Amino acid sequence: MKNFFLLSVFAVLLPNIAYAAPATDFMSLMQIFLDLLGRFMTLLYAAAFVAFFWGIVKYIWNTDDTKGRADATNWMVWSVVALFVMVTLWGIVGLLVNTFGMTPTVIPGLAT
Repeated sequence: MKNFFLLSVFAVLLPNIAYAAPATDFMSLMQIFLDLLGRFMTLLYAAAFVAFFWGIVKYIWNTDDTKGRADATNWMVWSVVALFVMVTLWGIVGLLVNTFGMTPTVIPGLAT
């Protein structure tokens, strides 16, 4: 499982590694950082989404076991909370980006 995680992180970061060029100023470094952050957030969205469906599968498998259903319910609740927090934070970032007139190309859902 650890190897799969490392492989998926490497696959996500591969475009940035392949086109790596020396940064000339602070803004280009910030752009690279924000691009990496956007890719990482996409991985976090996917992980929370998968965790929610894993909770559904566990709930269906444990229809007779009350402890198993409670554990599955916790998976679903916490994954929904994680998705809500991530979407809310990106919404706040999007609001700040639009307020201060920055380019929103690195924020998921705000690319033009």
